[in-house]
Amino acid sequence: MEIKSLQNEKIKLLKKAFDKKRTAKELNIFFIEGLKLFKDFFTSGNEYKYILYSPSVLFSKDEIETIDMLENLEEDDNESVFRVPKSILNKFSTISGDQGVLVIAERFYLSLSDVITDKKDVIALAGIQDPGNFGTILRLAEGLGIGGIIVSSDTVSEFNEKTVRASMGSILNVPVYRSENLVTTLTDLKKQGYIIAGTVLNDGENITEFTTDKPTVYIFGNEGSGIPDKIIDIVDKKLTIPLKGSVESFNVAISAALTLCQNNLKRG
Repeated sequence: MEIKSLQNEKIKLLKKAFDKKRTAKELNIFFIEGLKLFKDFFTSGNEYKYILYSPSVLFSKDEIETIDMLENLEEDDNESVFRVPKSILNKFSTISGDQGVLVIAERFYLSLSDVITDKKDVIALAGIQDPGNFGTILRLAEGLGIGGIIVSSDTVSEFNEKTVRASMGSILNVPVYRSENLVTTLTDLKKQGYIIAGTVLNDGENITEFTTDKPTVYIFGNEGSGIPDKIIDIVDKKLTIPLKGSVESFNVAISAALTLCQNNLKRG
């Protein structure tokens, strides 16, 4: 279906959801911007709710096969796939430059069992507020073969558009479980044989010396206050990144990369 006006009722509703996180949550949708993420989305096998695309933008990018694919989707599903001018599509973008396509997908919520499949290492995030950090850690998790991510209820949403973009598609491939009580969840994992390791600024074991063959939950805390005391109290291993000079700490995504790579490399 071709839509030419921002006053179209469907476009108005989607624009409201794009602008207001509460509306997007109420509609149970999230937004996936741009050509690369569009391709990743279809490779992942997830189901879309709506697609907006601009043939002129895609043609300028020489994406003829993508245009053909979208036209076929539109022909089969003209109530969900919309051809729009780039002036409309650009209203749904926080990125400079024409993106060409936007997927609106239904939010998916996973269970703890989805995250701990095969007893792989797991990441836990306690109170992470920056969506860029969350997205980067999602990308890191996929690249290192981490089993999944457990997040506290006060961690920024995995469906935040900045989280999705920073993950560069990994949100579609890395299972995320949102725990209502992170202490209880971690305690249960301890009973199942997981080592609970948390990063602290001082007096922890040097990350370069830590190694274990047991499945491990690596906890990373809030950008300002770190891991809450109630979680530190149940940690088996406190880990510290050795620093030089006047640097007091690293960004949480960098800390995660350094910590996880150390043990990952030791295991081969």
